[in-house]
Amino acid sequence: MAWAPRGFEALPLEQQRAGAARDSRERAAADAIVEHALGLVAECVREASVPGRVHGAEPRLARLGFATAGPKTADCRGIALWRRGPRNPHLLDQLLAGLAARGLAPTRPTPRLVDDSLAAVTGEQLAADGQLRGLQTAMVLAPGTDLAEAYLLQGRATGRPDGLAAPYELPDPASAATPPGSASPTFGETIRLGPGVDLHATFAALGRFAALRTRALAALGLPRPELLLVGARGGSLLASNSDLRAALERSLDGALPLGISTLREAAAIGSLG
Repeated sequence: MAWAPRGFEALPLEQQRAGAARDSRERAAADAIVEHALGLVAECVREASVPGRVHGAEPRLARLGFATAGPKTADCRGIALWRRGPRNPHLLDQLLAGLAARGLAPTRPTPRLVDDSLAAVTGEQLAADGQLRGLQTAMVLAPGTDLAEAYLLQGRATGRPDGLAAPYELPDPASAATPPGSASPTFGETIRLGPGVDLHATFAALGRFAALRTRALAALGLPRPELLLVGARGGSLLASNSDLRAALERSLDGALPLGISTLREAAAIGSLG
C-alpha cells in the first residue's frame, strides 16, 4: 500500500531523520490508512465467502501480508520514514488489533511489514506469469509518486546496493527542464507520475536513470542485470503506449533488455512469498 490521504504533506526527510514528533494531523493520516487497509481485508474475506460459507466452513483469514513504502522501524512493524505519507511506528500492531476486533485475526503469525518494492520483485518471481521467473539478476523500477527501485541479485530480491545514491539525491543533468545556469533536478524529481506531468520526458528520464545505474553497478563489481523490468503504474502506461516505450528505449540506448510488467498484484503476491 503506497498512498496517503488527500492533502497530506509529509515532513521533510531531514526533520523525520532528526526524530521530529508526529503531530495530530500525521497521526490522523496514519489512522486513515489503517482503516482503509482494514476495509480492504474485510472485503477480501467477504468475497471469498459463498453466502457466508466456504466449503461448509466460515471463511477465515489464514495469513496477512502487508507491503508498504518507506524505511521500516527496527522491528519492521512500523514505518519510520516516508517521503510522501504519514509515519506510523505501530502500523502492523494497529492492523492486527483491528482485524482481531472484527473477528478476522489471521490464523498464522504476521511478524513484520514488507517493503513494497522488494515484495514486487518476489511476486514477479512467484507468479505464474511473472517476468522474473528463472532469472538471477534484474533491475526493477516502478515510477509513481516516487520512483521505487529494487534488484534481483543471485536470485534474491534486494534493495538499492550500498554505494548507489537514492534517486532524489542523484542529479539528472540531461533533463530538458533544466534552465541554463540552474542546478539540475534530481531523478527523483524528473521521474514522477502525476497530474500535468510530461510523460514522454518522464520515461526518457527513466531510461537515462537505468543506463546510469547499469554503469554504476558495473563500477561496484556487481553483475549486469539480465533485464530492466518496469512495473506498477509505469508498466501499465508503457504497455498501452508505444510512444512512451520508444522514449524510454531511446534514452536507455541498449544498456539493458526491457521488460514491461502489468502484474498489478506483484507486491501482494510477494508479501506472502
